[in-house]
Amino acid sequence: MSYQNTGTPRFYIDIPTYLNSIGADYGDGFDKSLFNLNPITPVKFFDSNQSGNISFSIPLSTTKNNLFNPNKFYFSLLNHNYGLEDYSEQGEFGLSGFSLGDLNNTQNVLNVQASNQFIMIDKIGSTIFTSEIDESINSLNFSSANSDYDIYVGSVSFGSYYDMPNSPDLDLIMTTEFDGYNSFQTLGGSTLTNVTFNGSPYWNDKDGNKSEPWSVGDSVSGSVSGSKRNGRRIWNMKFSYISDKNIFSSNYMSNNYLETSTDYDANDLTSRSDKFENTLNNDNSFAGQVLNKVGNGQKFIFQPDNSNNNPDQFAICVLDQNSLSVKQVAHTTYDISLKIKEVW
Repeated sequence: MSYQNTGTPRFYIDIPTYLNSIGADYGDGFDKSLFNLNPITPVKFFDSNQSGNISFSIPLSTTKNNLFNPNKFYFSLLNHNYGLEDYSEQGEFGLSGFSLGDLNNTQNVLNVQASNQFIMIDKIGSTIFTSEIDESINSLNFSSANSDYDIYVGSVSFGSYYDMPNSPDLDLIMTTEFDGYNSFQTLGGSTLTNVTFNGSPYWNDKDGNKSEPWSVGDSVSGSVSGSKRNGRRIWNMKFSYISDKNIFSSNYMSNNYLETSTDYDANDLTSRSDKFENTLNNDNSFAGQVLNKVGNGQKFIFQPDNSNNNPDQFAICVLDQNSLSVKQVAHTTYDISLKIKEVW
């Protein structure tokens, strides 16, 4: 759908953010400031001082233990200066892309032409793709044949994506909140207004030039005089008649032990029905993939319509509610309501 209409929402659940929130380590030997879903100021991703091929490895020693659904893997580079079209025209460097192995069924989402082993990014800005990854993979390994140009990235995000089973009800409420100011009245009756922010801040490039968030290609270069979305987006959504299998995890434990197999779907059990097929972390349910990883204020990337991949359709958000109420409306069928709030 276009014109900011909400279709089937997609949640991109950032695994490093979740691991940071629970105090878990996810490897050493790389700059962890890249993995925080805070893309405003970029840091160096590939260093031109390295000779020959430039390589970068993201260890998955912790995430390998079923922390994300390997069949619903996503990877994103936010606020980067890597763009074949932009820089090859200027003659600054001629990259052919990032090589990346051990992925299957790769799908392009934003500003990327990705295959199972290669990433082609046309423009500077932000990039997202989805894929399938083998559970035995210990690290994500990136390499580039470029050695003449430093590549900067504001944030590296990876993990699982989750699509809601259907679109929200028609009583959807989309709010733009202008909460970045306070005003008061003087003794003489004048109104004074103090503006602290007017929406998501501009993102900076490596030289301090500013661009609007999520832009692809050239945006507002070197100034803040251009247009930018103001306000904070909030989505209040209700989903009706969702099956229990889509909301609840079959197994809320970190191992696969099974005592009672009655009334479980066959796909949630092993072929001998003596163990659970999945754990809480990789169960493809709303509870396993979304709620358990963002229910305590963790940031994630939200796309209100998973069929609209324009840059203005993405936002960094939190689940803005202290609890989730689930109302049963029929046998094994439930209604849930969500409030999703844009943050930065």
